[in-house]
Amino acid sequence: MKKHVLYFVKGGVFTVILFLALSGINRMAVPKYLNSDFPTSSNFLGFYEMEENSIDVLFLGSSHTMSAFSPQEIYDQFGLRSYNLGSQEQSPFLSYYWLREALRFQKPKAVVLDTYLCYDFSEEPLNSSEVTVRRTLDHMRWSRVKVEAIADICAQDENQSVSSYYFPNVRYHNRWLNDMKEVDFLLSEWGAFYQMKGYALVTRYPGNMEFEPFEAGSVARKTWMLPLMQEYMDKIVALCRENQIELLLVKTPTTAGTVQKFNAMSDYAKQNQLQYLDFNEKTLYEEIGYDFQTDNREWSHVNHWGAVKLCRKLGEVLVKEYHVPAVRDQQWEDSRPFYLDMVQNAKMQYIDRVNTYLAALREDRYTIFLAVRGDAAEAYNQNIENGMERLGLQTSLSGKTDWSYYAVISAGGVREELSKEALNANGSFRDGLGVYEISSAGTNSGDSCSILLDGTEYARNRRGLNIVVYDNSCKKVVDSVCFDLHDKELTANR
Repeated sequence: MKKHVLYFVKGGVFTVILFLALSGINRMAVPKYLNSDFPTSSNFLGFYEMEENSIDVLFLGSSHTMSAFSPQEIYDQFGLRSYNLGSQEQSPFLSYYWLREALRFQKPKAVVLDTYLCYDFSEEPLNSSEVTVRRTLDHMRWSRVKVEAIADICAQDENQSVSSYYFPNVRYHNRWLNDMKEVDFLLSEWGAFYQMKGYALVTRYPGNMEFEPFEAGSVARKTWMLPLMQEYMDKIVALCRENQIELLLVKTPTTAGTVQKFNAMSDYAKQNQLQYLDFNEKTLYEEIGYDFQTDNREWSHVNHWGAVKLCRKLGEVLVKEYHVPAVRDQQWEDSRPFYLDMVQNAKMQYIDRVNTYLAALREDRYTIFLAVRGDAAEAYNQNIENGMERLGLQTSLSGKTDWSYYAVISAGGVREELSKEALNANGSFRDGLGVYEISSAGTNSGDSCSILLDGTEYARNRRGLNIVVYDNSCKKVVDSVCFDLHDKELTANR
């Protein structure tokens, strides 16, 4: 009898150990999107870090949602507690399941849903690629919601299998040989973007891209939603009503916005007694002072400056029309410094004066890499030298025309070297978790430079002083620029 009990205990212990081992392997195998432009993994993992019943507004939708709605901006302006659960190519099908998942932990008063993926976007059965479907679902916790979502996905798409979701280590087996990174083993160390609460702060301007807001009523035709997308829109509407949640439909500025889609979605909103705000419509576009050429990143995504304008309007609507209350919450108070740092990083990418740029680098959270290509001394002046000295650099480039020079400024101190010959160096940063290789060659010793961080090239490799800025708090390169210190114009090249 005792032997049978012992065998049973041993079997139970083995099963538990096996389960824990497989869970750990599965977690490592799943791709992580934490410090990219759209840190989807951080968004979902961070959601589970929030206190229960502390979120009053949820944002759902595609990457358009991620880049357009900043919970911190809305909190700082209006005191509203929100969270952005958007993800790349998140269709109403996927939004429905994430709304269900969110309701397990939160009781939002309002949901804001972007309608971009309601229309024909992909030839895939779910109107989203398998990669983005998995990206949206992989970090959802196991529950009845996830089980039903997987079953539904595989019922709609015969090319996907239930087992591949339950055992992602098999689906992603190739990653073990080719794609495993630090983040796969030290996930808890990469939680910085949790503080953004789902917002993807993106920068850059679209250039001279043609864009004209349309006028409501200029065309009578309509572009209807895909049938499957409307089915899940209907489910979202029903779920919100069942839980007494206000639902607001929106569309952010994009060249994909049309009056035909506007007409169809406006009809849908009226039929369901909902409000629909399309920021591609001329009246609303002009009301918020939107400028596509400076407020969009490219054809489809709002940049940070545009997001501020959209958040200002959404905040007003949520307060005045949906009566979402202002609440002081330490979760948003604590994340404000990180958010402001990220905004500062964004602003730095548009600085084109070398002295202003050097002043902006005086932050302890940065590791800074500098390398000269060709010449960085012809237009070098006392103001530039003062700026370099304030960063802790002691070597002057004055008069050192065509010399090679590199420097690394980190928490561990300053490393720099100047020579007539080509220079090469390597080392580590971020407490030894990151490695760099840096080289510099003046005009007569190779006329090139390189700044490799963890094997990736970041230097612009242009004539002058090449600078790469790494933010240790968010564990990513936040800018790469070259100032042509050979030319009196001191041109900034990005």
